[in-house]
Amino acid sequence: MTEKGNFDLILMDAEMPVLNGLEATRLIRNGESVSGRHIPIIAMTAYAMKEDKKKCLEVGMDGYLSKPAKPEEINAIIAELFADKENSMSTSESFSEVKVKDIPAVDIEAAMQVFGGDDALLREAVGLFLEEDYPEQMKLLREGIKRQDADAVRAAGHSIKGAVRSLGGVVLGNIALHLEELGREGKLEGAPELANKLEDELKHFADYYSQSAAS
Repeated sequence: MTEKGNFDLILMDAEMPVLNGLEATRLIRNGESVSGRHIPIIAMTAYAMKEDKKKCLEVGMDGYLSKPAKPEEINAIIAELFADKENSMSTSESFSEVKVKDIPAVDIEAAMQVFGGDDALLREAVGLFLEEDYPEQMKLLREGIKRQDADAVRAAGHSIKGAVRSLGGVVLGNIALHLEELGREGKLEGAPELANKLEDELKHFADYYSQSAAS
């Protein structure tokens, strides 16, 4: 159906007879490597383990929902996917040409909404991200760039993007998104520069939370 039709989005069940969701996604992504298209795919599965989500993202899915999924959860992930599509930069555009100086390092209002106004919980999440999640994903990103492993770059960029956006990291999330897109398209020429910019912007992100805590 994806070869014959023009679809905006696929909700992919993980467990199906004959062909499961992971295998179906691999086939779709293999076909897109020739056509140059990319249809967003969201996994819909009753499995909710961290490793199950990782498997779905590794084969090329763009999002993951555990069943039963609530309407607001479906609406939110679709809105995020298509916001990424509208806001993503062309891979032919140098990131150095994008003006980010007027964009705040952190959108604190957006972050507080995600955490229900709980400042202590938000700061705990920021601490875990800076101390554990980010260093691990940055290591995977650098290794992927060194090996010219586009899928590893895509996966690391995707993970960093998702985490920092929930914490209000506007610029950081945009850089991670661009790395994700480079990996998805298999064009890693500008990835080392972007990885450096990611490291630089992380300092602004961390400084924001450090200074606001002190005040």
